[in-house]
Amino acid sequence: SGSDVQLKVLLPRFLASVVIGKRGSNVKELQRETGTRVQVEGGAMGQDRVTTVSGSSTCICNALGRIHRFGTEEEEDADVPETDVRDQENGRPPRTPRSRTPPPPPWELKEHPEAA
Repeated sequence: SGSDVQLKVLLPRFLASVVIGKRGSNVKELQRETGTRVQVEGGAMGQDRVTTVSGSSTCICNALGRIHRFGTEEEEDADVPETDVRDQENGRPPRTPRSRTPPPPPWELKEHPEAA
C-alpha cells in the first residue's frame, strides 16, 4: 500500500543466520507475525548482511524488536550454563537459567513531521 516503508539495516552475520533460522523457519514466522516482508541479502563469508524490512512503520518497529530479541536470546543462551545431571548426583541443586527481560531496542521509529 501507499503507507508502506522500506528500511535497510545491517545485521552481524551470526544474527542474520539466527533471523533466517533453519530452512527459513524464523524469517517466515517473523514475517507472518509482524506483517512485514524481510529479505536478508547474501554476503561474503564473515561479513555483515544487509537486511531489508518492508511494511508499515508500526509493523517494522515490531519486526525490529523481534530481531533485537533474537540477538539478546542468543547472547543469554551462551552465558547461561545448562542444567548438569552431575550436580544433582553430588547433592547440589541443579543450575537453572535465569529469566531476564531483554532491554528495549536501541532505536525509536517516529513519523516524520512532514509525512502527513
